[in-house]
Amino acid sequence: MLTTDDVVAMQDLWSALADHNAAEYPQWVDPLSLVRLRDALAGHGRSRRAMDSMPRTLVHGDFNPRNIARRRETGELVAYDWELATLHVPQRDLVELLAFVLEPGVDAARVDRHLEAHRAAVEEAAGEALDPDVWRRGYKLALRDFAITRLQLYLMGHVHREYRFLERVVPAVKRLLDLETERDALARGQVLEDPV
Repeated sequence: MLTTDDVVAMQDLWSALADHNAAEYPQWVDPLSLVRLRDALAGHGRSRRAMDSMPRTLVHGDFNPRNIARRRETGELVAYDWELATLHVPQRDLVELLAFVLEPGVDAARVDRHLEAHRAAVEEAAGEALDPDVWRRGYKLALRDFAITRLQLYLMGHVHREYRFLERVVPAVKRLLDLETERDALARGQVLEDPV
């Protein structure tokens, strides 16, 4: 299992992957996306340490429609292929699932509903209250971590094996990140303008 120190020590790898993916897939990692990735990378160590201070649990690490199903008889969720399981904030698996199932034009209200449903379900299972603001912060940090690490690895692998799901997943992740940027700006009383 990679620790935060391991992930931070891999900073050169994440940076090289971002540059490689920008050169290989300019339709996905455009100049603005590359700037945002570099900004996220600059704070990646702080973000990972912040997640380490939050409640963590066993997460699947590859939680998307390729690895989940429902039992026909009971409707119970079943997850397969646990080889990437690790300790992380519980929002990590939610991030990946949303990236795979939401349309790239999803609105903030729908994301908020999914995030709240997830928080309430984990709260009920844990038997203790989970602060919605702290939960949102964990989601935001997990989303950034997913974009820096897992998504970059998917893109690198796409060079050698076509991952058709990336045509949907990359724009969806960019949209989820944009929604969090807009939310933060509104919280600070700023108005974001469309880039020219």
